[in-house]
Amino acid sequence: MHSFKQYILSDFSQPLNKLIIKMNGDGDNAVTEVTYKPAEQRVYINKTHYFEGIVSEVWEFKIGAYQVLGKWLKDRKKAKRTLSFDDVLHYQKVWWRSKKLCK
Repeated sequence: MHSFKQYILSDFSQPLNKLIIKMNGDGDNAVTEVTYKPAEQRVYINKTHYFEGIVSEVWEFKIGAYQVLGKWLKDRKKAKRTLSFDDVLHYQKVWWRSKKLCK
């Protein structure tokens, strides 16, 4: 069993040279809400901007009590962050790792 801290501190150096999940929508990358819409496989970070291609199984993946993808975004919402390009790439790595672990 993995702890959330071990997961966050794990090696994310695996290169992902292309975007696997898409980020779409109008406006900026400010994280003002975190809403998952399973029928669309989208995670909204605000009213108009979203990550696309997030299947329910990966979205619901938890380590301990933490839902990994949701917690990562909610932490940025709490900090009133706007996602940088590097943040988007890191979120993709979190998604990729979660996908591998939830199998």
